[in-house]
Amino acid sequence: MLAREQQYGNSSVEVETVKQIDALVFDKVRTYEAAIVESAADFAANAGDDMTAAKEIGFALAEEVRQPLDGGADPNAVAKRFEALRRDAETALGALERAEREAEWHAEKLADPYTGYSTLMQRYPILRPALAI
Repeated sequence: MLAREQQYGNSSVEVETVKQIDALVFDKVRTYEAAIVESAADFAANAGDDMTAAKEIGFALAEEVRQPLDGGADPNAVAKRFEALRRDAETALGALERAEREAEWHAEKLADPYTGYSTLMQRYPILRPALAI
């Protein structure tokens, strides 16, 4: 923005300077965007593991609790396994809730990488690159 707000003695110098800075900024944002995409892909792989774990708990509840009870098993004998699966389900639910928040974060960053990059540079000035022209 500073390049656009500066006063230039010559319009061709202004156009060329702004063009060069835009190209440099675009390169930085493109690198930032690639990092976000990579991070989102890693997140998606891990979230898939969380989903698989949650589904497995659901299957285990059916196979190790409901089916034995339907078959006449002693409820006291099945209760211990049910409690273990319930704790696992609560842990899985927490992981899925965290995954949902992280997915929203990734979606927000990917929706507008220029704003995300600008926000990052404002929050952490030490990361600001020097744009030499």
